[in-house]
Amino acid sequence: MTGAKSKKPAASPAPPSRDSIAGQLAEGQLTLAQVEAALDAAGHPFGPPPDLFDPEKKARWSLPMVLAWIARRDRDTVRTFDAEYRADCQIAVPWDENDVGAGWHYVQGRPVSWTATCLELDAPEAVSELRRQLESGAICANAVRASDDTPIDIPASEWLRLEICDDARWRIYLRYKHAPESRVYWDVEVPRIQVIRTWEQHEPSKHRTAAQNKRDAEQWLLDEMKKHQEEPHMTKVESLAVMVKRYGIAPSRAKTIYQKCGKVHPAWSRAGRPKGSGNTIQKSSGMGCDIGLTATSNNLPK
Repeated sequence: MTGAKSKKPAASPAPPSRDSIAGQLAEGQLTLAQVEAALDAAGHPFGPPPDLFDPEKKARWSLPMVLAWIARRDRDTVRTFDAEYRADCQIAVPWDENDVGAGWHYVQGRPVSWTATCLELDAPEAVSELRRQLESGAICANAVRASDDTPIDIPASEWLRLEICDDARWRIYLRYKHAPESRVYWDVEVPRIQVIRTWEQHEPSKHRTAAQNKRDAEQWLLDEMKKHQEEPHMTKVESLAVMVKRYGIAPSRAKTIYQKCGKVHPAWSRAGRPKGSGNTIQKSSGMGCDIGLTATSNNLPK
């Protein structure tokens, strides 16, 4: 007696297309929450892939991106204020604002404006801090001069007379306070490296997780090791102290990060006192470890 042939398993149905899901939304067959869940389940992410818009890969950040960093110290938040990222995002709006049951459709999200950024972040102290640094010349903004479309560095002395505005199309520009109708600069940006160095994570942000602080500490150390890979400019103890104080990570975690990064840059594994340095490190008994947190070094990164 021969056994019955086993049946082939039925092929799994192909996931619905994004257009078909959006059509159900437009016809009112699905709610907005159901549509977003269906998009995720079908492998159609809502919005562009974040990896395509990595703030760390941009040499310059717009003013909204800079403000987001000052206020949150979070790269994911900075990304949401990137105009290029926002241009690829869509939001769902009802066909009839008075009857949400009539269905929804997707439209491009509103451009990143200065007014909306300030309202969303709700961080007036960050706005003040940004202006202070621009006016002092600690950071230098680049822009396109409106009068002749020439890219220039905005002189620090001008910031006392400039204010940040949005035009009717939500584009950011600078004008003189004494001449409200003026258009002085467009496309204002600040070098990312200046932003990071000026507003580094001196105190762990309440908006960041321990994993994010660990990642930032490791990236900082790798950058320092790469820049000074032949001759370390600080000792191991100084490096550990910076990670503990600036990024709020545990001393034991800082040691683990140092050992991991030291394998990539061996010269740092045997780093002693930098040449010509008369700095001293005092041990902090309150930490229960051999990491000095009260460094008297003028060369210790701020």
